Amino acid sequence: MEKTPAAWSVARFGDDARRLRTALGAAMSNMQDIVLDAQAHSGSETQYVAGAARRTNQFDRVCDRVMELELPETYRFRPDGVDYDLVVVQNTILFPYRDGTVLREAPGAVWPRDLSNIVRELFTFTGKPIYEQPTIEGMASEVELRPKLARLPENTQLVLVPYLMNKSGVLRAWWGRASLVDEDGGLAWKSGVEELPIPMAAQQGTRPNSVLPQQREDEERFDSGTAPEVPLMQRSEIDKRLEVPPETETDSIEAKSQDHDQD
Repeated sequence: MEKTPAAWSVARFGDDARRLRTALGAAMSNMQDIVLDAQAHSGSETQYVAGAARRTNQFDRVCDRVMELELPETYRFRPDGVDYDLVVVQNTILFPYRDGTVLREAPGAVWPRDLSNIVRELFTFTGKPIYEQPTIEGMASEVELRPKLARLPENTQLVLVPYLMNKSGVLRAWWGRASLVDEDGGLAWKSGVEELPIPMAAQQGTRPNSVLPQQREDEERFDSGTAPEVPLMQRSEIDKRLEVPPETETDSIEAKSQDHDQD
């Protein structure tokens, strides 16, 4: 028997809450299918291909399945400075993210990675921060929103869609509301966090790579892989005798942008 939607979701979405919950569960299943297929066809023992497929499809599939419902006041948009779309339903941003790789009973109490700029900005849509962000003298104390986020209606809210996934597939997923409680990414989940109904086909092994109950902590992470070894250049005997300082190579690869919070 299908569970009654959580009270907060009914208050926010009315009769559409049940359909939204189902669509989000289907989006998780769609993402899993694409990720596992990408990895199976990559011919690689590393998980780089799967990781890349997951990072983009976690957003795309949520957008697609929600837009298919054709609910009023629903649209997708791309915040400035990121390479993925978000979907807004009745002034509510739905934000999916991977919360871990090991099966557990509830979403984590800490944001699973460093807080990026886009995540800090999105959490301003959960109400007034529970903590005061430390600032340097002369620095603005409030988070400055990028233009497209700043243009959203004042009553816009954020709903998180955390999910657990490893190289076997999606283990569990939820939707709910949370606020930041500290600079380390601590989360205070509000009542009514609700598990999403993942289609049974995705959880009962109908695919070659079926979902396993859980992944051991010592197993390879879903998107882990062995980094390539870089050969070291040997110094010549002349350089050693003349005590010529060894040459170093500057890192020409820019660090990954904090705004691409897709891992």
